[in-house]
Amino acid sequence: MNFKIKDNFLIFSAILIFASFIHSYFFQLLLLHNFNVFEYLRIIVEFNKNIQNGSLVPRWAPDFGNGYGTPFFIFNQSLGYYITEILYIISYDYFVAIKLSFFLVTFLSGLFAYLLSKEFSGKFSGLLFSFLYMILPYLSSGLNRSFTFSGFSALPWIPLVMWSFYKMQNCKKDKIKYLSLSSFSYALLIMSHGNISLIFLFALLFYIIFMNLYYKKRANEIIICFISLIIGISLSAFLWLPASYEKKYVQKHGSVPVWVKKISGKNPENRFTPLTGKAELMHEKFSPNEYFLRVKASEGASIRINIFYFPGWRAYVWDNNPKNTLKRKEIKIEHSNEYGLMDINIPSGFPIIDLIFTNTLIRWIADILSYCGVVALYFIYILTRSSK
Repeated sequence: MNFKIKDNFLIFSAILIFASFIHSYFFQLLLLHNFNVFEYLRIIVEFNKNIQNGSLVPRWAPDFGNGYGTPFFIFNQSLGYYITEILYIISYDYFVAIKLSFFLVTFLSGLFAYLLSKEFSGKFSGLLFSFLYMILPYLSSGLNRSFTFSGFSALPWIPLVMWSFYKMQNCKKDKIKYLSLSSFSYALLIMSHGNISLIFLFALLFYIIFMNLYYKKRANEIIICFISLIIGISLSAFLWLPASYEKKYVQKHGSVPVWVKKISGKNPENRFTPLTGKAELMHEKFSPNEYFLRVKASEGASIRINIFYFPGWRAYVWDNNPKNTLKRKEIKIEHSNEYGLMDINIPSGFPIIDLIFTNTLIRWIADILSYCGVVALYFIYILTRSSK
């Protein structure tokens, strides 16, 4: 037992040391040639604003689109951003957090690659494969000018998914443990990079069927594997489902809404522009998903909010006290102007207006599906415990 612990510790240390060496040497080259650290830094700062504001699943980026805001995080899988955000909270330094993110992904890639390879070819070959798997992404980055951390952050989960499915099909005990792990790891892969996870899905299906035939397993083993895949897809639905459905609302390259025909070349000087009648801004408060303002308005006044409209934005008005929700009324948002900005008509007097970026029906469905995935894992665990 002591020998096994010592052996595993040495292997763990070897992977850690080699990951440190690869990261220290190649990360600087990556910054010089391929990886736009300032662009990624801008994304992380925006992501952090949402997290600090209490939005644990960021969807709106208020400072993107030349300051008019875009639904950037709906269409960009964000597991890599979560990794960097957690490391930023620990280090409180954005650049340190980015460096640590690359190191952590490199190390996890090597560790999970070793676990997979060891099952088929032993510890020494497993270590060799681990080293190759860690270094190849950095070497191949020289051929890829559009290197992204999202794609890089998907690498650890590929061998982990394959290892967990292998263990699930070949272990006599702990099937539920490996079913949960395979579901969770495939969900992490989807959350890292949608295109990579989709391409990998076809390879994974072939891998599952091949293992089932090679090890002459019963048909119910494949059924268990498919259940695991379905749960993994369900767990990650809060990211991929809104992105798949709502991509019709954004322009082909990027996350600017399709109804935006013209974008101002500079950031808006303020969020409020009077259109008709007289409207004077008295107070405003802005957060990533909400714009709260009080105005002094004449009869028939309308204003423009310098934020791109996108499904989910809703406008409410109070005549007097904002704490009295019974007097709150929803008002219609128009966005037919060529800039795709939000125009609203406001009542006269001193109305208080609250614009909130809320969940649409498809986002609610996606969130519920993800909760269902969690409940399914818990239900399977309870059934297994009760059958013992």
